Amino acid sequence: MRWVLVAWSVVLLLVACAPDAPTAQRPAADGSSTSRDLLPVVVDTDLGADDLLALLVLLRDPAVDVRGIAISGTGLVQCEQGEQNLARLLAVLDRTDVPFGCGREKPGPHGRSFPVEWRRASDAMNGVDLPEVEDPVEDLVARPDAVAVLAQAVSAGPATVLALGPWTNLADLLAADPAALEQVTGILSMAGTIEAPGNLEVAPTTSSDHVEWNAGADSDAFAAVLGSGVPVTLVPLDATRHVPVPEDVLALLGADHEAAGADIAYEMYLRAPALAGPGNYWFDPVAAVALTDPDLLTWEQFTVSVTLDGPAAGRISRDPSGRPVRVATRADGDGVVEATLAGLRRGAPRPGGVVANGSLEVSFDGTTCSLGTPLPTTAGIVSLTLRNSWEGPTGLFVAGVGDGHTWDDVVAHVQSADFTDPGNVPPAWIRQPGGEAPFADGRGDATSLAVLPSGTVGVLCAAGEFPQLRFVDGGTFVLGG
Repeated sequence: MRWVLVAWSVVLLLVACAPDAPTAQRPAADGSSTSRDLLPVVVDTDLGADDLLALLVLLRDPAVDVRGIAISGTGLVQCEQGEQNLARLLAVLDRTDVPFGCGREKPGPHGRSFPVEWRRASDAMNGVDLPEVEDPVEDLVARPDAVAVLAQAVSAGPATVLALGPWTNLADLLAADPAALEQVTGILSMAGTIEAPGNLEVAPTTSSDHVEWNAGADSDAFAAVLGSGVPVTLVPLDATRHVPVPEDVLALLGADHEAAGADIAYEMYLRAPALAGPGNYWFDPVAAVALTDPDLLTWEQFTVSVTLDGPAAGRISRDPSGRPVRVATRADGDGVVEATLAGLRRGAPRPGGVVANGSLEVSFDGTTCSLGTPLPTTAGIVSLTLRNSWEGPTGLFVAGVGDGHTWDDVVAHVQSADFTDPGNVPPAWIRQPGGEAPFADGRGDATSLAVLPSGTVGVLCAAGEFPQLRFVDGGTFVLGG
């Protein structure tokens, strides 16, 4: 039964080692300054979902001094939205001391743009709802751009650059002031692939061209910086493919999300459950963890070169005449997940946090699936409770009904679906909720959070052991937007 709740989560809500760090100062939680040995880091990011996780870990890491954050405009997020999102994130984490800025949004001549739908999701912070903040820079044009943030961060003393997006900003810093890179002790980057298939598949590029997005989105910038002589450590797809997003990430985070980082991550996966689906990996958290716990990865020294044009622009190849780089070839998946969760759980709670704006109670006695009262009235995060007085296991199927269809259509589709078929994909008119569905053993209760859509929403009790499931209609209700 649990397998079905995971496999049909799209429908059944179902329902470089770190360099030696000089002494640095950063504000303590009470606003005072604490002197200690910290690892000075400047982060270059495109603020995708996995970037957010990496930032949530780093900004609360007592061993790391985040001197600045450069946003890559050639990556997933667009500059205006990215700056707004980052300002809100820093405010929630009480890290408004960290300067940030965004770089140019047009890549070099051999670059590619990320898919529009990916960029829209990143612009919206994958649904995470953080309070708006008043920007201290009244004129956004006056905000330092990413290159200025990088330059300022390294001018304060040697620092590591953690590059989690395309290298456009680094290339622009190199062009503007080559001497500035002399203060960069090394670039640690989630980028590229050596043997693993590429994940950049925009015609005519295919996975067989072995191009990874951070290296291929602006391959001209990547090649320029790689050729600069700055020490480079890569965490490529060869390593990150060992760290898929845990399919039970909501349960893992739900067990303890008191700290702000864990709570924000929990909300993100509640509101964007597809991020935990097959094919998703914790790319950037692997690189963030490698900063302070490099032993969780396996390292080798290679000499490489970069393809500059054609479908394989951005491909990193072993080349005896190329430049030396340190490469992670494997990652301890369980270790990285454990370290990431521990990092997310550091620090103070988030004001407000994930709060349900309604509740729904469903009872099942083996024969009847009943909706309790009062019913929720507004779409969004809802607390679901299943009270199972039947002796067998039971889960919930919760879904919205798309235009042109009825709840009866949904019921008929579910009852005829072959859940043993791994290619079984629900139709678009079944509106997918986010979050987890309660699953209760015999004569037990279960509670979880879910994100329900507006409009008509229906419930089925799914009784029995997989694949012999029996669905009992619990009825519908309507949620406002």
